[in-house]
Amino acid sequence: MAHAAEECSCIPSLIWGFASSPRRPSFPITQEKAAAKELLVNPGCFTSAGIASQADGLVFACSEGGEARLQMPEYMQVSEEKSEEMPIKEAEILKFTIEKGHAPETGLWLAGRKFRILRIDLDDEPYTTLVAVSTKWRRDGLGVVAISTGANILLCRFDEPGENLYSILGCMRKNAAAFADLMKNEGM
Repeated sequence: MAHAAEECSCIPSLIWGFASSPRRPSFPITQEKAAAKELLVNPGCFTSAGIASQADGLVFACSEGGEARLQMPEYMQVSEEKSEEMPIKEAEILKFTIEKGHAPETGLWLAGRKFRILRIDLDDEPYTTLVAVSTKWRRDGLGVVAISTGANILLCRFDEPGENLYSILGCMRKNAAAFADLMKNEGM
């Protein structure tokens, strides 16, 4: 299903490169993929983007400097409800949330921040789509659009503080879906 990304006002004009992890193959560059990169990272759209494996939830490719802005390794966090430390495994949390349609008991955590799920569509054709914002969104403006192609999860982070959240979400989803279409066409 092709998306009309050219209709969206926040089409990025910058091309971004992937930094690949040694545990996964690098993202091969083709003209089609180079053109797709223009759909994601731009100061007016996404600030970071990456691809995580659907199998384990680990980010294996990301925009320059994006790895720490998208996912952190396991760490301990103090539970707000129980005032005790709990382990946070962001990769497992992402995998669980995309597969089950809701966050686990610990909540949805990405890049060391807790997120509130605004929308998750398990039956969104042709992809599972997740839209979430930081629990401190009014202050930090941090949000994420995640789209599962079945084999991988596209993670797109945006930083848009202010009152216009709902006016930008459609555009964010459209840009992420356009890139997910290209990933799917490439067998990703």
